[in-house]
Amino acid sequence: MAKLTRAVGALALVAAVLCVLALPAAASSTFSVLLPRYTSECFYETLAGGDRLDVNFEVMSSTGGDLDLDYSISNPDGSTLHSIARERQAQFGFNAVKPGTYRMCFSNQRSSSEKVLSFSIAGPDEHKLIQKKAAKDDSKKLDENQAELFSSLQLLADNVRFMRDEQGYLIRRLQRHRQTADSTNGRVFWWSLFQAVLLIGACAFQVFYLRRFFETRRVV
Repeated sequence: MAKLTRAVGALALVAAVLCVLALPAAASSTFSVLLPRYTSECFYETLAGGDRLDVNFEVMSSTGGDLDLDYSISNPDGSTLHSIARERQAQFGFNAVKPGTYRMCFSNQRSSSEKVLSFSIAGPDEHKLIQKKAAKDDSKKLDENQAELFSSLQLLADNVRFMRDEQGYLIRRLQRHRQTADSTNGRVFWWSLFQAVLLIGACAFQVFYLRRFFETRRVV
């Protein structure tokens, strides 16, 4: 009977982790938004005291070539928790001291160009969700084997979140590098076309000039 109880408890912990991993939006979400010129976009996240929130962003493209913007996080009472100015990419994490709704704003007020922004939000930590799920188990108490399994599952959940964040970052970098390569290829094409037209024009001028230079002029 004791073995059966331990097995049920272990299965409950595994199910808790699978439930957490099956709902990535609750722990980590990636968004892409278009920031028109002279505008700001704000997003809100409700946290309990002690919850962890990590935010990282990167400006993927701009119609004017300037790839920077302003970023700020405000406390529930409206005071500024963190702010940066004119950055292309940054990351910031904090533990909520006060429960409430935190505001994250991306400002393009200083720029006359539209920008595509990609950012990800991770929090609260998965292990808190696992603990909440595991607390519903009837056994309530974990033996040594279950505690070790629980610790391993917490580590697994943290590693999965890390890999998911890294994958999102690599995808954003790939998109940015692809845009840079496409832009470079376009510039090389038009520059090569201009050189070809210039060379043809120079050749035509030289032929015309030399023909006139050796042309025999008759005196009437």
